[in-house]
Amino acid sequence: MYGQEILDISAKRAFIISDFDGTLSPIVSEPLNAEFEVDAVATLVDLSFRFKTVAILSGRSSDFILSKAAVSSAYMDGFKDQIKIFGLYGNENLKEDLRLTEAVADIARELDSQFSNAVLVENKLISVTVHYRNNANKKRVIGESIDSVLSNYREFTVIPAKMSYEVVPKIFKKKGDVITDLLKSHDGGYYLGDDVGDLDAFKALKMQPSKATCSVAIRSTDTPQDVINAADISVGSTKEAVKFLKKLKAEFE
Repeated sequence: MYGQEILDISAKRAFIISDFDGTLSPIVSEPLNAEFEVDAVATLVDLSFRFKTVAILSGRSSDFILSKAAVSSAYMDGFKDQIKIFGLYGNENLKEDLRLTEAVADIARELDSQFSNAVLVENKLISVTVHYRNNANKKRVIGESIDSVLSNYREFTVIPAKMSYEVVPKIFKKKGDVITDLLKSHDGGYYLGDDVGDLDAFKALKMQPSKATCSVAIRSTDTPQDVINAADISVGSTKEAVKFLKKLKAEFE
């Protein structure tokens, strides 16, 4: 099922929000090499002329997302003008907090020192992502090392993700907070995701029974079963996610 077979709402009062990694971008062994799925950027731009809001809600920074969209240069201007990016889960305003960014830099340095290049420690200015995809057998040890470092940084916490840990300040907004805020000015919409962090967005959709909403899980061998179970529908890959978006484009002409 697609489009108005699922939600009988006006596109002009609805949103399409999507995660990036594992949803619009295939999972790769080196996280910094992630790229948009073929036709994803063009499809999002086309949808933005039909729907009130089309956005990406990701743990990546907005600069990272824009750099990857630039590969589809024919659509880059439209992407920059039409697509809203909630980078770092909508927390990029925290970059102005010098005390916070200094603490994040300290945490990143300590983690980098502990792991000695065994994993990728990605400093995102206001959060740190520890990627262990290439050392999945050391997940428990890596988690324990992070907990040890954070014992000296009580204002931070850890969010488990797919093949990574997110070290974030406790004041961080979650994906569900962004969705809840958007629903105040929309009649409903679609959210696409594939990871544990997306459960918060799925829950936020279900907490608004008066709104017309649909949560879409993107299945892969890494997708937690809880994510698939919590979604209204699921599709089989990032390619299928783009196909789903194309169907929405066609049905909401």
